[in-house]
Amino acid sequence: MELILLRQALVLIASAVGSYTDFKTGLINDWITLPLIGIGILLNLIFFDLNSLLLGLIVFVLGYGSYYLGKLGGGDVKLFTGMAFVLPFFEGKIFVLSALFFAAISSVIFYSVFYSIKYLRKGIEFELIKKKIPLVLITVLLFVFYFWFVIESSFVSIELTALIFCTVLFGLIFFIFEEGIRKEFFLKKIKTNELEEDEVPAPQTIEEIKKIFPLGFKGVIGKKEKQELIKAGITKVFVYRDLPKFGPFIFIGSVLAMILPPITLLGVI
Repeated sequence: MELILLRQALVLIASAVGSYTDFKTGLINDWITLPLIGIGILLNLIFFDLNSLLLGLIVFVLGYGSYYLGKLGGGDVKLFTGMAFVLPFFEGKIFVLSALFFAAISSVIFYSVFYSIKYLRKGIEFELIKKKIPLVLITVLLFVFYFWFVIESSFVSIELTALIFCTVLFGLIFFIFEEGIRKEFFLKKIKTNELEEDEVPAPQTIEEIKKIFPLGFKGVIGKKEKQELIKAGITKVFVYRDLPKFGPFIFIGSVLAMILPPITLLGVI
């Protein structure tokens, strides 16, 4: 009992501190995540828990794939990895999946509302959303059918189904406005030699990088990509900066996953 409480405390402290540093600086520092990973590995070695070690490795591999594609920050990946090592299972389920589930739902709902309202106040560029409307309508119809099937089959509760449906709805709203939101709030043109680590390239810059790396490149700009851009004589690039922070929602997801474990037992996770 004491050990599970210790594991929970470690996860909550690390995710809370990571949430704060991500909010303030945009980074979840290694001094937060690496000790968490180290402690988790040590605990699993002491108790010879090979399943938990394997789970942590799987989370890292999948997370790194998301990082490579530019979908998740490196600090987020390391924090999730540490959580998987320290608290692999909770209430009979994989804890990191429950935390990710709640983190994703809360972040999608919050950022969809927040940035959609800001974008509406700035003024919508309708040309940017016209092409997305047919896809959105088809997606809505498919999800309506899917959720009807889920409810009829009693696969999950009506409450959880409603929660997921609302999340999808907010996600679709953000998807409609995404291009305009990125252009209005995140698109920056900066000098190539001022690029920071793990910058997210905008489409204009991606085309330039593809010319240099025809076999493909990771979805973020690292030291190698920066050096090659400079060598190619590209002095300025377009990137997305000050993107929405996910760290605070990892903390929220962790708290909710501990408080509401029965929700994760209804066939979703």
